[in-house]
Amino acid sequence: MMAYPPAPAPPPMQTPVSVSVIDPHFQVGYAVDLTIQKKISLAEGGFGVTDINGNIMFTVKGKLFSLHDRRVLVDAVGNPLFTFQQKLLTSHRRWQVFRGESTDSSNLLFSVKKSSLIQFKTKLDVFMASNTSEDVCDFRIDGSYYERFMRRICWKHQQYHCPT
Repeated sequence: MMAYPPAPAPPPMQTPVSVSVIDPHFQVGYAVDLTIQKKISLAEGGFGVTDINGNIMFTVKGKLFSLHDRRVLVDAVGNPLFTFQQKLLTSHRRWQVFRGESTDSSNLLFSVKKSSLIQFKTKLDVFMASNTSEDVCDFRIDGSYYERFMRRICWKHQQYHCPT
């Protein structure tokens, strides 16, 4: 009887590296599904972000009509975490995200853009400020307006790349 060589061992699992974009106390070791609900008012065009139990995690505040569509994400007790504003004249609706209430380029944390111009479901590419070449996104966010959810679905680390 002919002996077959043993099957190759699977490659070792790599432990994902933890990344803190805003503050380490917002990190958890598991996926969190969040619901984004638009709250329209004449004074502010804001959003509420809740967990699956309906607990308010974050609130997005901003003027309903402004040139850059500038908004501020605050935590559940009202502390400003970051400011994001739409970059003018971009084809993919790029948003820039800054630390705190700043919009100074030295406080840029990351930028976000649509993965493609035409989409049936939301797919966003996230580029950290240090990723100036933007050849590969650092994160990909997948979402559904009708199902009202957003989920981070990948993180670029070593050989891991965002799926298309």
